[in-house]
Parts: sequence; structure tokens; C-alpha cells
Amino acid sequence: AHGLKRLAQWQRHPNADQRRRDRVRVARGARLVRGGNPESALDSLAPVTRGGDETLSQIAAAWAARAALATGRRDSALAFAALARSEALDAELASTAIATQQVDFAEQLLRRRAPEWRALSPFHAPIAALAKSGRVASADTIIRSTLEGRATRVERARLLLEAGAWAEHAGRIEEARLRYDRALELTSDSTISKNAIVQLSLLEIRTASTLEAARSRLDRAKGRLADAPEI
Repeated sequence: AHGLKRLAQWQRHPNADQRRRDRVRVARGARLVRGGNPESALDSLAPVTRGGDETLSQIAAAWAARAALATGRRDSALAFAALARSEALDAELASTAIATQQVDFAEQLLRRRAPEWRALSPFHAPIAALAKSGRVASADTIIRSTLEGRATRVERARLLLEAGAWAEHAGRIEEARLRYDRALELTSDSTISKNAIVQLSLLEIRTASTLEAARSRLDRAKGRLADAPEI
């Protein structure tokens, strides 16, 4: 409470220029979000999201997105997330939404923002959670968007390995095989290539219809990978 009072005093200080006042608004808004007062936080943050300082505007938009989601203003949360342009924020908002039974919002956010992501690791968990909630088709659409987006080939291959494992766990064997194959095609990264081959080999062994076929596939896999204790 004392900190918020001091921030308000500084905001009214005659020597505070506009940039300093905006910084105070962001600090106050962030504190209000953390303190469980998102409604007041939005009043403080929203004007800064339209300011001239791009970095400060993005920080304000990130906190405003959190506040908007907390108050149920989903359209505003999506708009603020687009202004913030933060992969970490997108992943955080999606995970929070899924955890609070707002799966529709998480799906909308992930589908809308996926083409912009460069780093995909933060999204492995929320995309998996989306698929687990029954939105398999939406999760597939989001994965396809990332493959056509701005992420590097290595990032896309890592996501495909994860997505292959989700599909295999759900019993969608052919889909899993296609994703492992695609990951192998995307990059020559030695670790990813090895992991893709391991997963493909294990998939072949697991889906053998007879013990003899399983042994044959096991021998073939061991011949393909000299150093693969998983096999």
C-alpha cells in the first residue's frame, strides 16, 4: 500500500515527464495485477499500450493482457497479447486459461499467435494440454501453423518429436509415425535426428504383430543405431 502511494505521488510530481509517468503507470499496473486487482490495473496500463515508447508499450500490453484475462475480457486479452509480441506471455496466458477452464480462449490465442513464434519450446506443454482436453484438431492446426511460421527448422523438429509422442500415447500411430518422419526430414541436427530414429524404431517394435516380427525390427533398429540404449 505504501509503495502504491509513493508511485501515485511520483506520477503527480511536477518534474516527471511523460515517459517517467508512463513508467510509473506500468509499475503500478504490474503491482495491481500481482495484488489481485486487475480492474484497476487495466485503467493504469491501457493508456501506456498506445504510447510512443515501443518497449514500454509492450511491457504494459503484457501486464494488460494478464489483467484482461483475469477480468474475463478475452477480446482485449487477445489484442493486448498481439501488442506485447511475447512468446513467453502467449504460453503463460494459454496455460493459465487451460488451468482455469477457459479452453476456448487458449485455443483462440494459440491459433492466432502461432505463425509469429520463433521459439516453440514454451508451447509444448500448452499445446499438449489443449490436445488432452479433447481439442486434437485444433492442436494439429496450431502445429501446422508453426511449421509454416517463423520458427527455425530445429524448433519445428523438436515440436514434431513432442507431438509425435502425444499422438502415439493417444493411440494415433500413423500420425505419430508421420510426425517423427517429418522431424527427421526437417533438420540434420544430430541429437534430433537420433531421437527421431529412436522413436520411429520403438514405434515399429511396439506395433509388431508377432514376437518374431518384433525381434526382426529390434535387430534392424540396433543395426541402424549403434549407440541407443533406449532401443
